Amino acid sequence: RFMPVDAVALATGLVAAYQTAGLPGGVAIAFAGDYGPEAAMVRGDPARLAQVLRNLIDNALSFSPPGGKVTLPVAAGDGRVTLSVGDEGPGVPVENRRDVFKRFYSQRPEAEDFGRHSGLGLSIAGAIVEAHGGQMRVDDTPSGQGALFSVELPALAR
Repeated sequence: RFMPVDAVALATGLVAAYQTAGLPGGVAIAFAGDYGPEAAMVRGDPARLAQVLRNLIDNALSFSPPGGKVTLPVAAGDGRVTLSVGDEGPGVPVENRRDVFKRFYSQRPEAEDFGRHSGLGLSIAGAIVEAHGGQMRVDDTPSGQGALFSVELPALAR
């Protein structure tokens, strides 16, 4: 069931939950944005949108170097709300940016245990985003160091 969802509250709530649970390797997580309550409203299923962000956060954590930082910027404007998750890992090569959203695709360092990552997370997240009338993409972070996964959703009409 779709309902009004405050994207800022969703992102800040997840950041708080991850901070409370503790993060591996001294990685920090932070919300990035200056929005008040209900400044970035979307229509959706809050549990499914949280699932998308958790998937993106878990992915960012798995690629973050020790002591790295994961950020969750939120932007609103022009009838859209964009929730993003950025990390300081190796990023996603331009030639693989479409592939990461395909089922069973996984691009992991050789040192990682085989089987820990099914290659389904980003595919499932993309399907959830599409069901919400949105789109997902991956770019470099503004600093050029790391990946920035963005979920763009229609803003809730006021």
